[in-house]
Order: sequence, then structure tokens, then C-alpha cells
Amino acid sequence: MYANWEGGGTTTTGIKYWLDPDDSGVLFVDGRDVSACGFTAIADPANQTICAPSIATYTLTVSEAFTTNVSMTLSGLPAGATSNFSANPAAPGSIVTLTVTTNGVATGDYTLTISTAGGTGESGSSELGLTIFDSAPIAPDLAFPANGSTAQPAAPQFTWAADIPGTSYDFQIASDNGFANVIDAASGLTEASYSGVLLQGNTTYFWRVSSSNTCGNSGWSSTYSFTTDDISCASEISTEEAQISGFAPGSASTSVEFTGDGVVADVDVLNIQGEHTWISDLVMTLTSPAGTTVTLVANACDDEEDFNISFDDQAVSANLPCPYNDGGTYQPSGNLSDFNGEDAAGTWTLTVEDTEFQ
Repeated sequence: MYANWEGGGTTTTGIKYWLDPDDSGVLFVDGRDVSACGFTAIADPANQTICAPSIATYTLTVSEAFTTNVSMTLSGLPAGATSNFSANPAAPGSIVTLTVTTNGVATGDYTLTISTAGGTGESGSSELGLTIFDSAPIAPDLAFPANGSTAQPAAPQFTWAADIPGTSYDFQIASDNGFANVIDAASGLTEASYSGVLLQGNTTYFWRVSSSNTCGNSGWSSTYSFTTDDISCASEISTEEAQISGFAPGSASTSVEFTGDGVVADVDVLNIQGEHTWISDLVMTLTSPAGTTVTLVANACDDEEDFNISFDDQAVSANLPCPYNDGGTYQPSGNLSDFNGEDAAGTWTLTVEDTEFQ
């Protein structure tokens, strides 16, 4: 067998003579969607979220693999729901609309199953998801930081009581109880938590959350307040020199040790200096005592030499010069904020890896 289309030019060696024996000149053959190969009726999308008594509508594609008209049955309907297929039986390859009425159906997540049957041995099934709400949600109960709490971290993880799946949340934090000065906000959250905001030390803040589903919005929760702890800055310097191969893959690491109490509110990595050819071979990472690893730079630039660089999430630019040996400060490839909220005490490790043979 040869790598090219005509191979050695004979019927026993060329791919062409297997795939186009009639010499029709066709070079491309359209494939078939996987849904057309099984004996099923597939919905796109397969999951619906509605507010009762609205009607859930699914668009089904009947597989072309059937050789006769296809009969369909639906199971798993919640109590009080009814269903209807726009055509049943349906022709192979046809489009069918399935409607589910939900008058009086209780809130919940439901799995529906479509069973299909055609000619002899032609049967299968597929699943649909149906999430039903019968009213707008109530405002969530806030959890952490607790109301009136003090000495809270400057990078807190906000949490609240979760509603059923399909609920989304809006979050606000402000410096005043009337939320005239909102410090940070997020909408459409799918988890009952939020993090990523860096606050001032020894300052009182106010936060609240609302819930939404297809039936409406809860309105804002009660407002919680908390006061952050003092923020102190600490730095450790490593003067350890580490050797890394210039011609084969390998890595070198250097570490600093932080002692004392406290959680991380912000991390900067300063003055990484070294000599190396082909800096495009290099990947630099920082690993915290908790085991979190953030990539600082990965295979940037080309065959330039040496490096002298610092990293800060709040740096003006993420665009590194080539070579990156100007001593400037830049945004890292990853997010140093991933360390926020972790215990600062322990060993922090900077690793420089050469990923290439050159």
C-alpha cells in the first residue's frame, strides 16, 4: 500500500483502485452522522428547562438507518404531564416534533426515554432531560462570610444555600449597605459560590445574592456584612542557582519557605533571571504549599537567549517582549489569583522546564 492516492499505479497497490474502482473521479465521500447509524430518534437539544404550565418542545430526527416507518413511545413522564408526537409512526430520516404539557407538574428534574421500533431487529432508545419549575425561587440563605464576622480573608470564598439544578445566581459586594458603591458583581452563576475578588484589609463590606430560574427572579437576599483582616506584605528571596540542560529535556527548581499565619491575598513573582539558549523551549511554573500550580510562561518567543522577568496579575500587559530579558513585569500565562485564599505558610517552588532537544 502506498501513501499517495494512485500508489504504484496498479490495482493491487493504489488506494484509488479500492475506493474508486469505477474511476468516477470522486475524491470526497460524505460521512454519516453517528445518529443516523443507530435505530433511534435523537433530540437537539436533548434538555429543556421550562416554567409550568409551559409546553416543552423537542425536535427529533428519526434515524435514516430504519428500513420501515418507526413507532415511538415515551416513558418517564412526571405525574400530570401529557405528550404528543407530531407524526407517529414516522418515516426514516424525518423530523418529528414532540410536545410535553406540564400543567400541574411538580418542580424537579426528569429523565424521559423515547423507545423506537421499526423493522425486524430495528429498535433502540434515547433520553431527554426535562427540568420543570413551578414558581420563581426564593432568595437564598447566605452562608460565608457570616453576618457580622471579623478578621475575614481579603480574598474570601462566598457561599450560600444552593437551589435545585437549573437555578442561576447574581452576586454583589459593596462598600455600603445601600449598594451605591458596588465593588464587584457577577451574574448567571451556576454554582452557589463566588470567589476572585481581592478586598482591602481592615475594611467592612456588604454582600447579597439573588436566584433566578425560568419562572422569574427571587429578588435580593438579606444583606450580610463582614470585616476583613489586616493585610501584611511578606517577601522571600531565593538566591539558589539551578542548572538546567541546554540540549535535552529536563527541569530545575528553586524554593522559598514562608512561615507564620495568614492566607494569600495576592502573589507576585519577581526577578526571575537566567541564561539559556532557545528560550522558546522553556516552561516556568510556580507551585504553592497546597499543591496548586500556575504557569507563568510557556514556550514563548523563538531562538532568543536568556531571561529576566517578573510576573503580576495586575501588570499592564500580557504581551512579553522577545526575548523577555528586559527586567519588566508582565501578566503570567495562568492566573496567580488561583493561589488566593490558600494558606501562605510552607514551601513555594519555582520550576523551569526545558521541553525540547536543542
